[in-house]
Amino acid sequence: MFEEPVRVLHLVYHLGCGGMENGVVNLANHMDPERFVVAVCAFVGGGEYEKRLDPARTPLFSMGKKEGNDPLLPFRLARLLRRWRPHVLHTHAWGTLVEGVVAGKLARVPVIVHGEHGTMETRRRNVWVQRVVWRWTDRVLSVSEMHRQRLIRTIGPGPGITVIPNGVDTERFRPPRDRAEERRALGWDPDEVCLIAVGRLVPVKDHALLIRAFARATRGVKGRPRLYVAGDGPLKNELERLARDLGVADRVVLLGRRDDVPVLLRASDGFVLSSKSEGMSNTLLEAMSTGLCCVATDVGGNPELVTHGKTGLLVPPEDEGALASALRRVVSHPEVRGALGRAARGFVEERHSLDAMMRGYATLYLELLGPVARTAGVAPREEVS
Repeated sequence: MFEEPVRVLHLVYHLGCGGMENGVVNLANHMDPERFVVAVCAFVGGGEYEKRLDPARTPLFSMGKKEGNDPLLPFRLARLLRRWRPHVLHTHAWGTLVEGVVAGKLARVPVIVHGEHGTMETRRRNVWVQRVVWRWTDRVLSVSEMHRQRLIRTIGPGPGITVIPNGVDTERFRPPRDRAEERRALGWDPDEVCLIAVGRLVPVKDHALLIRAFARATRGVKGRPRLYVAGDGPLKNELERLARDLGVADRVVLLGRRDDVPVLLRASDGFVLSSKSEGMSNTLLEAMSTGLCCVATDVGGNPELVTHGKTGLLVPPEDEGALASALRRVVSHPEVRGALGRAARGFVEERHSLDAMMRGYATLYLELLGPVARTAGVAPREEVS
């Protein structure tokens, strides 16, 4: 059965810009092609991250999901699965859970796993649905231990929840050789202290809190620090008004959606994540890998990445005063920025490389496929209870 590579199909709602979507693209692009053939299927096509997939290596399917309920979707998906014949179907997040698992069962896919990436569906009916459908999968996955515990408390253990932490490409996200040169290429002032945040402009990211804290932290600070925010979303106009009202519109720059995040990180002095909720933030990992001093809220998997005062600074969520105090420390003390940034890079290299993440998923897939799959050369890993 496994003389040829194991076939894995990742199922996503769409491939727009987001942390989960970024992780799926990384898996598709970096799994060992001698042992795995990977395809991606989106319920809704046209997402921005589709262009990051290698078309010569990764088949990309779109189901053309209708708006609202689409009762025939599981049957159309089952036909695709019968045609492509994956050994593993990997559904991602609530948006693909029910239709994906039903289709996988109809198509008799040998292994079905479901990944949760940070947010949770907590409405009563949907909690019940998840409890039922999780039991039809072979494994539920979480990106952090904190998130795993929340899933167990809120929804239940299902068939067992395994943690595979996110990984980052430490070569793509590397410290700058010459930060001043990176800034000049972007048109930034090499002498200013520049902070950056990366994320969609949506309520859960709490950029309004960040802008208020930044205005408070930099009041009277020499050198006119700047805050750059990369990302787009429905709150853009509201955040621009807030910056004007606080008198910092000339120092808070909303960059919109950007394709050059590695460059932006290398040009910055520090990174800020003000979210109210996270799984394991890819952008935080990328910033740490770049050697940036990071300020992050103490939510989700963030404290598994940031040890306060050692690899970054943690603050309570929705606490403007604490965030302002941490930001003031970062913009005012270059020696703090340097020490925490170097420690962050070392931590990521040791524990959160892309290779480590690939090994985690490869081993899990083969473990679930059973003894025959192990002839592909990966030893089963220790179960995470």
